[in-house]
Amino acid sequence: MRRVSTGYIAHSTTNFDVPQPTGQITLRVPVDNFEAAIKQLKALPDVEGARRQRDGQGRDAQYTNLQAQLTAAQTEETALEGVLASAQSTGDILNVRDHITRMQAEINELQGQINLLGDKSTSRQSR
Repeated sequence: MRRVSTGYIAHSTTNFDVPQPTGQITLRVPVDNFEAAIKQLKALPDVEGARRQRDGQGRDAQYTNLQAQLTAAQTEETALEGVLASAQSTGDILNVRDHITRMQAEINELQGQINLLGDKSTSRQSR
């Protein structure tokens, strides 16, 4: 039997407090190796419930939504930088600078969510 590469055990549990001890594992494998991994698991003796769980449903819509929010935030940041360039008073400069700082924090948060979603897609999509 050919070994599926680049997968790993993400979580495991065992239960020895029952008449017939059991264990469960969560494997993370790249989508390209998913079918081969399932086939290999089903071929093992005493392995039950080699079931598929895909977290990708709805992930595309969430990703698209986050990308749209990121684009809007970046557009707003650019507009605020234009306002900052023409600001005259110290109060206006500080006010606009405060808005820019908040936009940058929002951009960072959105980018972090997008990165996390991308990480989940590559490592969890084919659980």
